[in-house]
Amino acid sequence: MNALQQKGDEVKKVASSAELATVAKNVISDNSKNQQLQERKEQINKLLAPTTAQQRIKNHVNFTTLVEKHTFLSEKADNHNAYMIGRDGMKEKLTIKSDSGMTFEISNSNIIEEILILCGDKLQKMLDDSDKQILTFEI
Repeated sequence: MNALQQKGDEVKKVASSAELATVAKNVISDNSKNQQLQERKEQINKLLAPTTAQQRIKNHVNFTTLVEKHTFLSEKADNHNAYMIGRDGMKEKLTIKSDSGMTFEISNSNIIEEILILCGDKLQKMLDDSDKQILTFEI
C-alpha cells in the first residue's frame, strides 16, 4: 500500500503558480542567453570572414610598418643599454639643438643620468606597446 499511496500523492500534486512563473522565467532567460550567444557568434564570424585582396594588402603594409617601428625601437633600446653600460659618469655632455640654431648644453652627470633613465623607461614602454600591437595584429 505504501507504493500505491506514494504514486497517488505524486499524481495529486499540481505545480503552483510560483513554480510555473519560475520555470517560465528560466525559459525566457535561456532564450535571451541563446539569442545573445547567436549575436556574438555572428559578430565574430564577420570579423573572421575573409576580406578582400585589397584589404589584405593594406593590412600587410600596415603590419610591415609596425615591424619597422618595432625594429627601430629595439635598435634604440640596444644602443641605450650599451651606452648605459659603457658610461663612466664623467665628462658627459648633453646638447639639445633647435632648428633655429639655438643650443642648450648640460654637463652635470646627475642630471644626465636622470634624463637617460627617463629615456630608457619611456623607450621600454614604447617597445612593450609595439610588441603588443604586433602580437594582436591580424593580416
